[in-house]
Amino acid sequence: MLLCAAEAGVVDAMARSIRRVWNADIRIVTTDSHPASLVTASLLSDRHVQVPAIDSPAFAGHVLEIIRSQAITDYAPLNDHEILALDSALRPGGDVAVWSCARAGELTRNKNAAYDFLIDLGIRVPRRFAVDELPESGPVFVKPLKGNRSRGSRLMQAEDVRDLSPAVRDSLIIQEVCESPEITVDSFHDHVTGHHRSLARERLITKSGVCVAARLYEDDKLSDIAFRIGEALHQRGTICFQTMRSETGPVITDLNLRPGAGTSMDAAAGLDLLAAMVACRTGAPVAPLIAARVPKEGIHITRQYHDHVMP
Repeated sequence: MLLCAAEAGVVDAMARSIRRVWNADIRIVTTDSHPASLVTASLLSDRHVQVPAIDSPAFAGHVLEIIRSQAITDYAPLNDHEILALDSALRPGGDVAVWSCARAGELTRNKNAAYDFLIDLGIRVPRRFAVDELPESGPVFVKPLKGNRSRGSRLMQAEDVRDLSPAVRDSLIIQEVCESPEITVDSFHDHVTGHHRSLARERLITKSGVCVAARLYEDDKLSDIAFRIGEALHQRGTICFQTMRSETGPVITDLNLRPGAGTSMDAAAGLDLLAAMVACRTGAPVAPLIAARVPKEGIHITRQYHDHVMP
């Protein structure tokens, strides 16, 4: 199995889930722009390869060569840049099984397309504004069409948005301001077997953009939304989405066709949605990995960094 951008927390968590459930039975090759001595996940891999940065034009070519030279049979893109860089280079039915959803490249490349996809399913999203629909004054929320991990997302005054150049405005989604809290839903779905499991996560403490304390809880309405999304995507694995409250009710604010940085917190509650992603693709039993239930009132999960001496 190939795991790229191995310095990322979600990749480290995936590698740990694999080793915890399958020990050494699954061969892992990791890549990153840093050498193995600076990448913790390399301690869990059978081989680590240093490659250009994930947003470099040269990244895709290096990954394709690693797939060839290392006889990779399975590849799990866990980063938006990977999904975009390799969307046209790796197609379904090739020599390597790419663990990605239908329309992953399209919906990751353009957040308006993701919103339209949700609307077609009858799922509510924030109200979007064309420039001539903006309120006379007051705050609106803007984010890049191709953004990820909240980069470039911010509040702006409507009058300031009008002053932006047309080219800049066209690169943004302009939408209503939604109310906190922001809830992340981690969703495992296998449209082939019908297995489905989701869990809601409310961030309670965030430090430097990283959630270090959260409340995990069950939510039947959000689970139903997650199931509908999974079926429409022909999903076989784990994704996540965010929900907030608008003036007219709950809306989905972001759809991420990959696991989230906090998905590993579910495993602490006995719900390993990362291992389930591997199991459904390899024919291993899924049910034991997704059977745990969280108390109705939810549970609190905290996380801390751990230190490693690298070889």
